[in-house]
Amino acid sequence: MSVEKIITLSKVNTVIYGFLFSATSPIVQLYFIKLIPEKMYAFSLLLATALMAIWNKFLAKEHIREKCHKIYILFLSIDAICYLILTIYTYYNLDATVRFICITITNSTLAVVAWTLLQDMWNQTLSGKELTNYQSSLSFYSQISAFIGGALAIYWIDNLGIHIALLIQLFMYIMASALEIAMYIALQKNLKGVACEQKAPV
Repeated sequence: MSVEKIITLSKVNTVIYGFLFSATSPIVQLYFIKLIPEKMYAFSLLLATALMAIWNKFLAKEHIREKCHKIYILFLSIDAICYLILTIYTYYNLDATVRFICITITNSTLAVVAWTLLQDMWNQTLSGKELTNYQSSLSFYSQISAFIGGALAIYWIDNLGIHIALLIQLFMYIMASALEIAMYIALQKNLKGVACEQKAPV
């Protein structure tokens, strides 16, 4: 797969994720925020900050990133499976405390690692103006899709139930994970191809 096609796939992923997240997150967040005690919410924020700081410190070391790259698909797969299990549990129990703590842990560990490794692959593939153009373009698509999704949320926030919103977010998360794995594999193959060309005798 060419880099241009991978960039297009990245934009598609960003648009779908941004739209669905913005369209459903007000419903989900407002529903569960009312059910969780203030101290537990504050604790989840504190835990998220601490876990992200620890992981980012580890990922700042190249040799650790190289080891994590070898199990990238495992990281993302476990993250998606955890979200699937949590959604099924939350769908039937609507336990705000369990949801907040579990999402805090997965988002601050597995998701952080997976996102950092994918960005690392992009940084190795693109550079200079190309990388800036890609990041700016992706940000634009993310903001536009989030705007449209947020506008839709205003319309259906009173009509879309919490259970439907949870299922939509589950679909969104699984789809995004599958597309990110596909992008990662494609970028990895491209980098190996470039490395082989550089090593080939002239």
